Amino acid sequence: MIRVKQVQAAFKLGVLSALVLSAPYVYSDTVNDNSRVQRDAKPKREAPQLRQLLVDTSQSTSIASFQSRSKGSPYAALLEEVREKGTIRLRVGIAVPFAEEGKLSAAQVRTQRAEIQTVQARLSERLQTARVKTFNSIPFVTLEVNEQELEALLTSPEVLTIERIQKYQPMLPESGRVIGADVAFQRDLTGTGWNVAVLDTGVDKNHSFLQGRVVAEACFSGEGGFDLDTSLCPNGNAVQIGNNAGLACSMSIDPGCDHGTHVAGIVAGNVRGDGLQGVAPASGIIAVQVFSGLDDCNPLEESCIGAYDDDIISALEYIYDTARFEHSISAVNMSLGSGQYYSHCDIWTMAMTSAINNLRSVGIPTIIATGNDGYSNAIATPACISSAISVGSTWDSNFSNQQDYCPSPWSDPTGSVDRVTCYSNLSSSFDTLLAPGSLIRSAVFNNQFDAWHGTSMAAPQVAGCWSLLKQASPEAGVDEIFSVLKATGTQVQDWRNPANVFPRINCYDAVTALLAFEDWSCEGTCGVAGTDGVVTRPPVDEPVRWVSTFGSQEINVALQGVGGLGDPTNGSRSLSPPFFGSEGEILEFYFNYVTSDGADYVDYAWARLLDTEMNQESLLFTARTTENGNTVPGLDMPAPTAVITPAVNRIIPGGPEWSALGYDSGDCYYVGCGYSGWIKATYTLPKSGYFHLEVGVVNWDDQLYASGMAFTMPYVGKAPRERKRQGMPPWLPAVILQK
Repeated sequence: MIRVKQVQAAFKLGVLSALVLSAPYVYSDTVNDNSRVQRDAKPKREAPQLRQLLVDTSQSTSIASFQSRSKGSPYAALLEEVREKGTIRLRVGIAVPFAEEGKLSAAQVRTQRAEIQTVQARLSERLQTARVKTFNSIPFVTLEVNEQELEALLTSPEVLTIERIQKYQPMLPESGRVIGADVAFQRDLTGTGWNVAVLDTGVDKNHSFLQGRVVAEACFSGEGGFDLDTSLCPNGNAVQIGNNAGLACSMSIDPGCDHGTHVAGIVAGNVRGDGLQGVAPASGIIAVQVFSGLDDCNPLEESCIGAYDDDIISALEYIYDTARFEHSISAVNMSLGSGQYYSHCDIWTMAMTSAINNLRSVGIPTIIATGNDGYSNAIATPACISSAISVGSTWDSNFSNQQDYCPSPWSDPTGSVDRVTCYSNLSSSFDTLLAPGSLIRSAVFNNQFDAWHGTSMAAPQVAGCWSLLKQASPEAGVDEIFSVLKATGTQVQDWRNPANVFPRINCYDAVTALLAFEDWSCEGTCGVAGTDGVVTRPPVDEPVRWVSTFGSQEINVALQGVGGLGDPTNGSRSLSPPFFGSEGEILEFYFNYVTSDGADYVDYAWARLLDTEMNQESLLFTARTTENGNTVPGLDMPAPTAVITPAVNRIIPGGPEWSALGYDSGDCYYVGCGYSGWIKATYTLPKSGYFHLEVGVVNWDDQLYASGMAFTMPYVGKAPRERKRQGMPPWLPAVILQK
């Protein structure tokens, strides 16, 4: 956050924050979803690669091999530092094959953790250092080493990487209206049943705005730094879990100690008589204090608290190993950071990345502020981690004379709604969300309220919105919600750099989009993926519905190539709620036609566009299984890139024979059997208006074997979306086609 009265002094210190540290993460003002994946999937664990040395994590400097000893090399810099200080603390990546735990079975998790612990112990014994910190779920260990032990690290077979310990700074009704949260409340969406973990300076749970909101507490403080740094845990230890553990640090230590309280209030502040409330006022808060007291600071010039990444990683492990089993967690919020990164920083923050990946693999996103330095081509760490959800800031209201909040060289005299704030770090290299971050009122110490500025205020807006979306659709995954927030947000161009165009979230529109896919009508047998078996995932992590001839009823539809209406036969079809599209916009979705093996069956699937009177606007495609029809790429074939156009391509001309996920003897119908192809269908709307999308499947000549089609949530926009799936496991529970 940036406080109104302190901002000019903060800028003189060269940062957009009232809390300033030279090394920790901190702003003043913060892989993948697999929640629906079969637990017996067996992803390949990554084998250790070439041993490397990582030194400068505050900037994107190069990585050098361990063998380099030349002057100016990373090793030389470490050697100089250890000779000056006597000892240094480093985090070591150990040589253990590793996969995100959400992609492993319980037995595989136990095996992987045992391997990690074995190598951690072996390395500790080899060095015989007294200062060792281990992690449970990721292959890293933190050591304090002298010169001889540093040399031993470089030759140890257990060591894969070395990185410095990082230190970070801490960085509503008005904003609620901007992001549509107030309208979402009208749908009884308040975040009930979900909790946000706030990793920050602690939370004043006795503040009237937050009474009853804190459901769990923990503190990790003082382990990441040196002897001059002090634990801020209430019990004085490096770790505290339980009642009062997450209390805010004292204002006597640093005026920024109410930062976490302000952030928590934005997420889940109680409804007040004056209309002030958090984005998700019924959500719970898991308050985790991760800051340490810095005894070697000048309180007149800098903040005297900082968060070390070792403590943050321990907090993330606490969320992963403990808190998520006790509370339903919608998101983790981190309004802290430092540095300037022009591209993803995973290789510079390996341990943090691994911890965030573990959380994402079980459906929990880590939402992180981009920072307040005014960069228009870079963001801070840890927001730069590829699996994190990075959040930049826009203005919440229309104001003039806002240049006092802008770092050089920017001047923003016209601050207005949906204008990027002058201090917000942004870069087109990242997939970032925007949310209001200036003049955001929330709780501060002494039961007071104050309006603060910063990306630290924007990140909890997204975290609160995430709780609303999870309440609306509890099974929705990280990629699914992220895609919906991007697709339904208001596109905002950065006035400082026109290449930066990002969506400012709209919770109400996002909720509507999620629920619309659940409100499709059904004639016959239809469903949502996740009920009756398995089908391969689409190329994106979005909701998947299906229609099947198994257990269906007689329907009569007009299909190209079947002689008009044809005779009534068994089948199923599903109809979308009406949606609006403008002339020239593109309708887009993925589909996968699945049938029992064999070339003698005449089963059809189709999709068509209808108007609100149920008249056909266009037959988008048909799919069939006979030899004289064009067929879909099948088992173990890569997902095709073909575009389906109406009344031209039924599927892919000249494609290989369809090899299905069926239920007959010898067919591939079980997890791990293989892949089948997904097709992306796109159609340019010829006119503006409201439309329905109809998807269906029928048996025309036989009713012995079943067929079906799976499809993703349709999207309408000015251009096809670039929707990517990063490291998604291949199998998604869906429908098994039966006799």
